[in-house]
Amino acid sequence: MHSTLKLNALLFAAIVGVTEPAVAARPASIQFDLSPVASAQPVVPDEDAFVPPGHRWVRVRLDISSMINTAEQAKPHEFVYRIQCSSLDSRVVDYSPRTQLAASTVGGIRVEQSDEKSKSLGLALKGSYLNLVDGSSGADVGSKVCNKTTFEKAAPQEIMYASGTIARGQGVYFKLRATPAQVLDGQKPFTITLQVPDKWRGDLLSVHLSATESQRSFGALDRDTVQSSPARFQVAVFDQSDDIARRWAWQLAEAEQRLRESSQQYASSIRERSLPTIFHHVAAALDVIEPRISEDWMQRALYGSIDPYFDKQIRQLPVAVKVAVLDYVDAKTNFQGLVRSQSLSQEARSGLAVK
Repeated sequence: MHSTLKLNALLFAAIVGVTEPAVAARPASIQFDLSPVASAQPVVPDEDAFVPPGHRWVRVRLDISSMINTAEQAKPHEFVYRIQCSSLDSRVVDYSPRTQLAASTVGGIRVEQSDEKSKSLGLALKGSYLNLVDGSSGADVGSKVCNKTTFEKAAPQEIMYASGTIARGQGVYFKLRATPAQVLDGQKPFTITLQVPDKWRGDLLSVHLSATESQRSFGALDRDTVQSSPARFQVAVFDQSDDIARRWAWQLAEAEQRLRESSQQYASSIRERSLPTIFHHVAAALDVIEPRISEDWMQRALYGSIDPYFDKQIRQLPVAVKVAVLDYVDAKTNFQGLVRSQSLSQEARSGLAVK
């Protein structure tokens, strides 16, 4: 029976032949990036701002970069950034940039209106005398009135930035729109002011970045707006006066980098082993290839709440990748446990209020 299966597999492979070579993964049309860590600086609230007892304000700056790889006719027209705190004790009280409008023209628009009226009166006389003399006379009287009005009106405004809070004040969103006055390519700064407890040490921000493109489907006259190149990051935020929180934040960032590098090496090894030859068809037919691992294992390891010791997908990964997953989960657990602690010393909090 087993020999029959082998023979059938060989025959099937011979009929199918060699498939087309594997295509290398193309880069995303838009690539986003930002630092995995950020420091929170203390700020003094405005005089009319209400700050509950036992709370203070801190400000976090995120520099988000975008590199557009698409063709000119397919460039995105809008970016949407969503940033949310993981701690329920953090509240967004201010953010920048705020909603901002800009005109596509410089100055106002000059408008001219004219009204022209004319009047005329004509008189004509004609007569003859005994068919010997024939003559005529006439007179015209006319007048023309021209009225011209010139004024300026404001140029139409376009949205450059739109921003506001989300998740009941636990996060904020930013919309960036491509206009003649704004290019989406490049790096732009975003600041978030948080209201946190006095003993706050840090937070883990979840950052979702996406773009919308206007595309025309084949044979269609209208353009459709589609979302493309979504990306997700997390940023370890620490109080700038807390050296321990700073160290744990960087350890989490380094563990994430090692995990990403291990994931890329693992993906490369899979592409190298997945040779589109007759032998691969035979191996697939005989079910001797490696078990398939879902493509979202990386996302679940980074942003999920998996247990790497019992998760089936994680247990099937190579040893080096599993070690990177375990190191990352430990670093993330340590940082989250640290920022939730209430052990910030009074010496570390001294001199926090600076304008």
